[in-house]
Amino acid sequence: MGGLECVITGLMDEFGARFKSWHLHRRVVTLFVVGSSFLVALTSLTPGGIYVFTWLDTYSAGLALLCSALFEAIAVGWVYGSHVLARDIQQMTGSTPGLFWRCCWKFISPLFLGSVLVLGVVFSGPLSYDGFEYPLWATALGWTYALVPALFVPALAARALWKYSGHGLGQAVALSISPEGEHKAIRDGETPSRFQLLHWITV
Repeated sequence: MGGLECVITGLMDEFGARFKSWHLHRRVVTLFVVGSSFLVALTSLTPGGIYVFTWLDTYSAGLALLCSALFEAIAVGWVYGSHVLARDIQQMTGSTPGLFWRCCWKFISPLFLGSVLVLGVVFSGPLSYDGFEYPLWATALGWTYALVPALFVPALAARALWKYSGHGLGQAVALSISPEGEHKAIRDGETPSRFQLLHWITV
C-alpha cells in the first residue's frame, strides 16, 4: 500500500492539473494504477509464473529502489543540507535532531546505500531459479528494466537545467538545486549558499 500510494501521489502531484483537464479524478488514476499492476501480476499465475516473479523481484525491487534511496539521501543530506533539514525540524517540532541523526543523513546512509548498490552490481551473477539459468536476453531486459527508473534522475536534472537555461550554466545549476525562497537573491547576483564550502562541510 505504501509503494502504491507513492506512485499515485507522484502521478497526481506531477500531472494533477492535466488529469483534471481530462476529467480524470484521483479515483480513476488509482483504478488505472491498480488495474495495470493487477494485469502485470497475472503473469505470475501462469505455469511459469515463478520465473516471472523471480525476474520481477530481482530487477524491480533491488537496483531501482537502491538507486532511488541513494539519490534521495544525497539530495537531502548534501544538496539540501543535513543542517538545513535539522533547522527545519527544529522550527516544526521545537527540538533539534542530534548529531547522530545528522551524520546518518549526510554520511552513513549515502555510504551504506552506495556500498550495497556497488556490491550488488559487482557480485550479481547470472540470474537463475531452481537450477534454471535465465537466457541472456532476459538478463539484458532485466538490467534495462532496473535502470530505467534510475535514468529519470539525470533526465529530470537536465530538464531543470533547461528550465533555467537563459540564466547561464552556473546560475541555472544554482537555481536548480536551491529552494525557491533563495531564487530572487540568486537572480540578483548573490552567491548561492550551495556554492559555499560551509554548506557542504556543515553537519
